[in-house]
Amino acid sequence: MGGRALNYIIFLLTKKEDKKKIDALDWIVNEKSQRVQLFQYANSTMRYFLLLKQNLDATKLVLAKVPNDSLNIILKQYNCKDPEELTDLIQNTIKEYLCFKEYIVTDSSCSNLVSYFFNYF
Repeated sequence: MGGRALNYIIFLLTKKEDKKKIDALDWIVNEKSQRVQLFQYANSTMRYFLLLKQNLDATKLVLAKVPNDSLNIILKQYNCKDPEELTDLIQNTIKEYLCFKEYIVTDSSCSNLVSYFFNYF
């Protein structure tokens, strides 16, 4: 099953109040000048789902809402070639987002490995 279809199934199984928090990202995603705010809101929403509600699936949905080109858009917006040229607040926001992203990717990889191990050995 493809990633998009799986995200849709997870979305259908997510509670109504959680969907509202996830859907709120749609308002910011389309405005490229607000990508820093998008990272900030995504980070706080992922923190809420992952740490308080322990809902990894909702966290994945939040992560899927953030476009892959967001970091490049921020660098272009601030006329920077290197993320180190950004302010400390923006750097920390981006680093937190990348940590969440890496956590989700690592969790998925571990789940796949465990599934493979138990299905084939």
